[in-house]
Formats: sequence, C-alpha cells, structure tokens
Amino acid sequence: MRIAAASDLKGVWALAWRSLIYFPVALAISTLLLIAIVALLYLPIVAVVFLCFGLYSWAAGAIVLWLPVLWVWRRFRLKQFLISL
Repeated sequence: MRIAAASDLKGVWALAWRSLIYFPVALAISTLLLIAIVALLYLPIVAVVFLCFGLYSWAAGAIVLWLPVLWVWRRFRLKQFLISL
C-alpha cells in the first residue's frame, strides 16, 4: 500500500510542477491570441463608427492600430493555427 501511495504522489507532483511551469506560458499565449482576434474584428467596426460620427482622426488612428494586427494575422497564418486546434 505504501508503494502505491508514493507512486500516486510522484504522479501528482509531476502534474503539479508542469502546471506551474506551463500555465503562465499558456495564459500569455492565449491572452495574445484573444487580443489579436478581438482587435481584428473590433477595430474596423470602431473605425466605421468614428467615420459615421465625423471623427476622422480617431478613425485613422483605429485603422493605423488595425493594420499591424491584420499583418500579424496574415503573416503568422493564425487562421490555420486556430483551425488546427
């Protein structure tokens, strides 16, 4: 019985330290991916709303922020990455 408990404890420890190591990495990657998706969809809508209200400099700013996000989306092919998940 003592051997089984030690084996279980080793298994739990193996999961625990991997979780401690990989959780911040996964959280950072997930956050960046979520920001990219939201920016990809949200910024063009904001730019159109700004244009409708006559806030042309704000619309230009939203488009300027949107272009690097669009470039990253296309350059790193994040759509194929998401489909493969």
